[in-house]
Order: sequence, then C-alpha cells, then structure tokens
Amino acid sequence: PNTDPQVDISQEIDQQAIEQEMIKKLSRGFNIDEAINEVKDIIKKFNISEEIVQQAVKQGTIYCLSDGNIYRTMEIKRKFNVSEETINSSEVQKAAKQGMISCLSGGKIYAAKEIKRKFNVSEETTQEAVKQGIINRLSKGNIDKAKEIKQEFNVSKEIISSPEVQKAAKQGMISCLSGGKIYAAKKIKEEFNVSEEATQEAVKQGMINCLSRGNIDTVKEIKQEFNVSKEIISSPEVQYAAKQGMKYCLSNRNVGGAKKIKQEFNVSEEATQEVAKQGIINSLFLGEIDDAKKIKQEFNVSKEIINSSEVQKVAKKRMIYCLSNRNVGGAKKIKQEFNTILSKQDLDYCIENKKFKSIDNGKNFFDEDCQYIYEEAEEFNLLVSEFCLVQYEHKLESKDENIESEKQDIVDQLKQMDIESRSKYIFDKLKGNHENWTDEQNIITPFESGSEIFGH
Repeated sequence: PNTDPQVDISQEIDQQAIEQEMIKKLSRGFNIDEAINEVKDIIKKFNISEEIVQQAVKQGTIYCLSDGNIYRTMEIKRKFNVSEETINSSEVQKAAKQGMISCLSGGKIYAAKEIKRKFNVSEETTQEAVKQGIINRLSKGNIDKAKEIKQEFNVSKEIISSPEVQKAAKQGMISCLSGGKIYAAKKIKEEFNVSEEATQEAVKQGMINCLSRGNIDTVKEIKQEFNVSKEIISSPEVQYAAKQGMKYCLSNRNVGGAKKIKQEFNVSEEATQEVAKQGIINSLFLGEIDDAKKIKQEFNVSKEIINSSEVQKVAKKRMIYCLSNRNVGGAKKIKQEFNTILSKQDLDYCIENKKFKSIDNGKNFFDEDCQYIYEEAEEFNLLVSEFCLVQYEHKLESKDENIESEKQDIVDQLKQMDIESRSKYIFDKLKGNHENWTDEQNIITPFESGSEIFGH
C-alpha cells in the first residue's frame, strides 16, 4: 500500500474542507431545508463518517443557537438526531445562553423560553441570561419588554436590585426622559425600585439633555412630575444647559421659548444678557432684523451690549447689505433700533468691495464726516459712488497719512479743469471699475462713439 505521508495529509485537508463546507451551509442561508438536503448530499457523495457529521452538526447548532435562531437550530437537531450529550455539552450550553440573551435583547421572549426548554438550560444560566436581557432592554428605555421578561422568568429580587440592573434602569430613565417619555421613566422607577438618589441623578441628566435642545415644555413637565429639588435647578450643569437652551431657542427664532427657560430656571441676568447679545448678532447676521429687535425688547438688552463692537460690526454689515439691495427700510430699522451709523471707514470698505449701491442709497446712514462727500458729488453731477471712485483713484489701500489731503487735491484739480477734460478724466477712471460702467456693448462703446461727435 502507498504510505506516502503527503497522501494522508491531502486526504485530511479534504476532510477538513468538507466539514467546513457543511458547517457553512448549516449556519447560513435563508432556507434551512435546502441547506440540510445539500449537507446530506455531501455526506452521501463523499461518504463522510458519522463522527465528522456530528462535529459539523454540533458546530452548526452552536452558530445558529448563539444567534437566537431557534427554528433553524431545532431543524438541525431533528434532522440529524443530535445526541443529548451534544445538547448538554459546555459549548452548546454556552451558545444557548448567548441565544437567550440575543432573543431577550430583541424582545423575542417566546423564542428565549423555547431555547431554555429545548436545550435544558439550567435555572442558574437562565437567570444570568435573563439578567443580561433585562439590562439590554432597560438601558434603552424599553420598560414594557423589560417588565415582561421580569414576569415571564420570575426574576429574583437579587437580580432586580443588583448594581448592573440598577445602573441600566437609571440609564433607561435618562433615555426616556431625554426623549420626552416621562410616563415610561416613571414606570422604570416603580417597576425596578430605583432609589430616590439615582432617580434624581437620572432626572437631572434627562433635564439637561432636553434643556440644551430648548425643549422647555418637556423639561417643565419633568421638573413637576419628579419634584426636582432647588439644588438641582441651580446646579452649574443645569444652569449651563438652560443657557444653551436659550441660545438654541433664539437661533431658531423662538424668543418665547428662551423667555420660558429664563423664568422657569432662574437664569441669571448676566447669562441672559450674554445669550441675548449672541442672539442679536446671529439674527442680524442672517438678516432677521425683526427677530433682533424682538430679542432686544423682550430681554431689555443693555445699551452697553447694543453699542458693543461685536453688535455694531454685524449691524453695520447688515445695513450695508440692505442699502446694496435697495432695502432702505431695513437699514432704517437697524439705525433706529441699534443706533448704528456708518463711518468714513465703512465708506472706504464699500468702495474697496465695490458695494456702490450702499453708498448711493446711504446718504442718511453715514455720519457727519461723510456728508461733505455727498455735497461734492452733487456739485460734479455724479453718483456718490462714482465720485468716490474717481477721488480714491488707486490709493484706497495706501498707508500714507496724507491720503485725505491727496484726495482733496484731486477734487481741486477737477474743479480747475474745463468741462471736457474733466468729463474725459472721470470717464477714464470709471470705465471698467464701476458697475454702471462695465457694459462694453450697451454703455461704453456707445458713449465713446457719442463723445467723438459731441464730446465727453
């Protein structure tokens, strides 16, 4: 006979591969009957020994059982006549426990009971699996299934009062309260005897989670239902959440909600003014001028905040934007409500960023230092933005301290020129630089053609 060791190794590898294929078919796939028939075909085709068949069946049983797939497991057990020895083995019993946990965690209580019954799971192991199942359901706030598990498996008081279950109950209460499920949180407390200390800790965290999202109505209900202490209300964590909730409300145009939070949680005036300031800044930045006005009025915002550099900076930018878009009414509201007036520096900004309409529409919105520019522009029969552009030439970014005197020199030179020279000079400066003088086809070319005949 051939005693070449290579042949024996090859045969052993083939047997291992076949066994793995059998396990794979039993463990996976949608149709268990089809999988079983395919495994039986393999057994017949390759004349697989009963020992290897039982090993594969055992492993397939473990895989299916640990997933909680009781139907598939029972089909394997029935069709392959799985022995009691295999059923009672430590590996299968461990899988049965894991399967029960999987079923209970998924709310499949009947399936968990079937695993216990069909695989002779001990009471000790059952209680361990049940404990973990309760923990998994309870920590997610699923009180109904946790209660059903407790009743169906006659769970002991020791398990209910264990630190792990009590921790899960507390977490479940937090989850319920954070989602506004106040009745469910109360049921957890009652059904699992959660201590008053743990209850108040859960309530505090639930309130913080709701409050930071601006959900004042839910928080108010939690506060009332659980008789929350003044110490918790005034704690730094809750006060910080109240402040965040006010910010959230104001950023979502819910001024009424922010006021409720302030009143219900005694938010300090300092924190309130800080929140109101940020609310005004955000509203002005987004162009919600009426909201900014409402925040100012409802929270009696101080003059110091209104006149602060942060508020005035965003107010000026919004005013410039309004004027750019011919929204003079919006600009007026900003001026009236926030005492905002545009300065020479803002005029420079408008020229530099070519916001010409802001200048042309802004005569009543710039301070006294800018008014002479409007008068001089009128003298030259120019739009103010046109006049400024001519006056500035290309010296806008100059750091020269004498820039103002240089601009006045240009004005003086323009006054001394004859009309034709002045008009040509102005046209050359505006062409391609001012929005009114960029249309080559409809403005610039016709103007140049006309000026050749009639002069500039």
